[in-house]
Amino acid sequence: MHDEAQAIGSDKNAKMIALGAYVALTGVCTLDSVKKWMEHQFSGKAAVIELNRKALDRGFELGKAQEVKA
Repeated sequence: MHDEAQAIGSDKNAKMIALGAYVALTGVCTLDSVKKWMEHQFSGKAAVIELNRKALDRGFELGKAQEVKA
């Protein structure tokens, strides 16, 4: 995930990528609800919100691409 985070623009986003993948794999909540929470948490920090949004989306894509066997 570190490489994915660097590709987005900051290796600090690895946790957001992991969160996006977790949401995709588990369905514990919607990606939109996570984005709304994140936008609230980082209110007024447009650059941080944009990077985190990209990281969440990338993680969600990676999670959806995985074949999970129960």
